Amino acid sequence: MLWSRLLGRLFNAERRVAAAADPARCALEAYAALNRGDLCGAQALLAPARERCAANADVLFVQGLIHAARRELEPAAHSFREAIRLRGDFGVAWTQLGLVLRDANAMDEALRAFETAASMQPGTAEIHQHLGITRYELRDVAGAIAESTAALALRPDMNEARFVLAEALLAAGEFERGWAEYEHRPHLDAAMSRVRAPRWDGRTPLARLAVVAEQGLGDVLMLARLLPRLRAHAQNVGVFV
Repeated sequence: MLWSRLLGRLFNAERRVAAAADPARCALEAYAALNRGDLCGAQALLAPARERCAANADVLFVQGLIHAARRELEPAAHSFREAIRLRGDFGVAWTQLGLVLRDANAMDEALRAFETAASMQPGTAEIHQHLGITRYELRDVAGAIAESTAALALRPDMNEARFVLAEALLAAGEFERGWAEYEHRPHLDAAMSRVRAPRWDGRTPLARLAVVAEQGLGDVLMLARLLPRLRAHAQNVGVFV
């Protein structure tokens, strides 16, 4: 038992030395730790490479991911920009830079970052989704519709893209298509689970009808004025806030 522990410690020590000598391997191990949710472990694994080879695109990229996971937006953006400076065609780094910039409310810069990523990784559904969200935030409704539609053509299961598409269609006055897409909003199933009842088709008269508040308080207050109309369709109407 003692020998096995000693050999294990020696093996781990040699592994750490080897990883430190290979920045790409070090970055890969840190990335794996980050995906497991081990931020401290990821930073510890990356530290030797940062000390030995600070100017490495992979190391800087993973460092940016660690900063982003900690909501350290400025350091994250700096790390991604440095990674891009060293490797101009680093499409994934451009995407991550766009996400950080969007979180920092730097929408114009985020849009440029996503557009650059799209030029390097054409046909990537996630990038089209990010572009759709960003364009909608910039009030480019037509652009949001186009990008969200492109994302869904590549991956129909992208609920966030569908939600943005629904909101953009409604903003554009395309109500029939917009409301149809809005029925697929990502949080709807969780809201409906509160009442454990089948959804109403909007036509069949009911004895009882449950209305679930699944949006923000502002939307609830705005649409509460429509509740009396439901009495024409159900004998009893209950509201779950």
